[in-house]
Amino acid sequence: MIEAVCVQLRTGKPLPLAAAIEGVTASDLSRWQQWGATGQEPYATFCEEVARAQAVGLGALFDEVRLESKPGFEGCEVRDWKARVRLMESVSPEMFAPSTTVIVKAQHDASQAVIVVARRVLPPEHFAALMAALSEDDDAPADGAEVQH
Repeated sequence: MIEAVCVQLRTGKPLPLAAAIEGVTASDLSRWQQWGATGQEPYATFCEEVARAQAVGLGALFDEVRLESKPGFEGCEVRDWKARVRLMESVSPEMFAPSTTVIVKAQHDASQAVIVVARRVLPPEHFAALMAALSEDDDAPADGAEVQH
């Protein structure tokens, strides 16, 4: 079973999909990863083999993107290399996806700043009315204590 999952991973498929194709349920996969992380065999070996196969699959995608982004390379049919980049982003977001953490943090900080200023400059009844109006939005807290995104 380990080899069958690894064959799927070497083609660039993400682990949950590769496991499902080979009949491994999400709950089994999660348990195997937990047991593997503690060093319990054969699950530790499974995790090592999975990591290697994922690296091979991602490396193959990376090589295809590199080659296909160079038009005129001998023996290389120019296709949509951007689609493969997008695939790499989805398969390994921690390595290739653009980070949205900074944007979300900036939005959160700006929201917090608006509430702090509103609380400071508005009369209490106006601030309460503002918070009541914002609480009608599913994303806004009723008490105005903190805006979370």
